[in-house]
Amino acid sequence: MKVLLIYTVTENVNIPVLPLGLGCIAAAVESKGHEFSLFNATDDPESLKALKERIREFRPQVMGLCARNVDNQDRTNPLFLIEPVKEITAACKEASAAPVVIGGAGFTMFPDEILAYSGGDLGIAGQGEESFCELLDCMEQEAQPDGIPGLVAPDKPFDGRLAAVRNLDAWPLPLPEKHIIAPEHWDLKSVMVPIQSRRGCALDCSYCSTKNIEGRILHKRSPETAAENVRQFMDKGFRCFFIADNTFNLPPSYARALCKALEERAPGAKWQGIIYPNMLDDDLAQAMARAGCKAVSLGFEHGDEDMLRAFNKKFGLEKVREVSKRLKAHGIGQGGFLLLGGPGETKESVKKAFAFMESLELDAVRITQGIRIYPKTAVYEQAVAKGVIKRDQNILHPAFYVEPGLEDWLQNAVAEFQASHPDWVFL
Repeated sequence: MKVLLIYTVTENVNIPVLPLGLGCIAAAVESKGHEFSLFNATDDPESLKALKERIREFRPQVMGLCARNVDNQDRTNPLFLIEPVKEITAACKEASAAPVVIGGAGFTMFPDEILAYSGGDLGIAGQGEESFCELLDCMEQEAQPDGIPGLVAPDKPFDGRLAAVRNLDAWPLPLPEKHIIAPEHWDLKSVMVPIQSRRGCALDCSYCSTKNIEGRILHKRSPETAAENVRQFMDKGFRCFFIADNTFNLPPSYARALCKALEERAPGAKWQGIIYPNMLDDDLAQAMARAGCKAVSLGFEHGDEDMLRAFNKKFGLEKVREVSKRLKAHGIGQGGFLLLGGPGETKESVKKAFAFMESLELDAVRITQGIRIYPKTAVYEQAVAKGVIKRDQNILHPAFYVEPGLEDWLQNAVAEFQASHPDWVFL
């Protein structure tokens, strides 16, 4: 079948992002013998016109849209990212009668709501390689797509079964200039290429939606396969990479094997990742530095012990300091995030968070006021219990938890803290 795959992120949130998820779908579709074409939608007014022209030229039998993010998770300056998905879906339907199938991480968090809001025909909730290819086979054979995990339709609400890929090595990784295409005006040597070697997370942080997107069971590619994919991008001129695994250092044995593979197969690569500040010894920090790690996002999220417990973190502040010093000793830069205003937050805990952030001497900082509420999380249940939201409320449009009584004070406190650190880099 002829499949047009459309990347729908028309806003750059923090940094320009290459469409890793859509690239994985493109590689999967091709591996099953289907013909595909890629289109990167932008915020250029001419983008929808160009999309319609591509549809008329390519004449797809199916159109797939990637909804990567729902919003920018910023209560003070919210940006709703499903509106472009709706506009692009409408443009697709104007140009073709082919069905529009929506997927992606953002879609998976709100499958029924996004399908209804966007006007799409079908959706895949979860990891799409197997289920989307199975759907294409059903369409090609004019068979009913019954029983496909993750499949959503206007008359078939999401049943809770996520589409999953249990053997990642059974599916090809996307290749540069084939399955992932960077805009012509981007400087390839500075573009951050996303690489994912693992999917799934069982840590159960109170606010996090990852387990509802990728599942709780950790599935891993062979380290050599992931490192070889980095080398393939380097051969095309890319030099900077972001390893998009939820926690690079967990499990440590895999992290060490991946570092070894990167050092051997992709020398010269510069990369960043996300660190869970626990279970990271000096040997692993050294291996990361040798393999090209230049910076990490240090995932501590708060500087108060009680709030760490409220977030269900499995570490304390001393462990964060220990890991931070260890990374710094090996020349690895660090950025940090504060999630302020969550359940149990007080003025005193916010002040402790600021003081802890100062003690770490980080290279970049991001502070969020309020926690984005996602379904099937502990914060969702706490928000319902506190009356912040109603259980049947549609929270597709951003809804945030801020501990009642702190709203105005928190905004002023963050502004004062940022003003008192004019030399800091705030993201």
